[in-house]
Amino acid sequence: MPTHALKSSDQLRERCLSSETVFNGQLIQVRQDRIQTVKGIEATREVVDHGAAVVVLPFDKYRRSVIMVQQYRYAIQDSCLEFPAGLIDATDASPLAAAKRELKEETGRSASEWIPMGHFYPTPGFCNESFYFFMASDFQVSETNFDDDEELIIHEVAIEELSEWIQDFKIKDLKTVALFQMARAYMENS
Repeated sequence: MPTHALKSSDQLRERCLSSETVFNGQLIQVRQDRIQTVKGIEATREVVDHGAAVVVLPFDKYRRSVIMVQQYRYAIQDSCLEFPAGLIDATDASPLAAAKRELKEETGRSASEWIPMGHFYPTPGFCNESFYFFMASDFQVSETNFDDDEELIIHEVAIEELSEWIQDFKIKDLKTVALFQMARAYMENS
């Protein structure tokens, strides 16, 4: 199997010449940067600044079902079934602390087993948002604590059913699909 050596980031780095904030909202900031490529060409890059987030795949103790949340996503004018997720905020000491907070707030569950699954960029072409993925299990159940502007429905979904929904394109949330596929590969190899 051939291997390819990736170039270092420094060999591909674009240099910022100027930066202008064109929108400053509660959730995102948009800026327009004038850059210079490694070849010396000047170009414009539009960047959406968005904080890092966590995504949690909560398994039951037998790994036969997962806990998911359904919520309305205004941007797409539809509801999505997805894994619990949320922003890492200033009160969180780490991505894991944020994952624990989000799982508790959105599902009322606290997990004693946590497996980090990696750190990823969902749309690096224009946005610096990143996701920290986790699997969680062995729950204690208590009360949810939704954000004031959040309405969620909690679902327990069998692994086989979720797999079928993904194959049938019924799950539209890409972070959920990615984490589920990573978790399946992880479990098959462990």
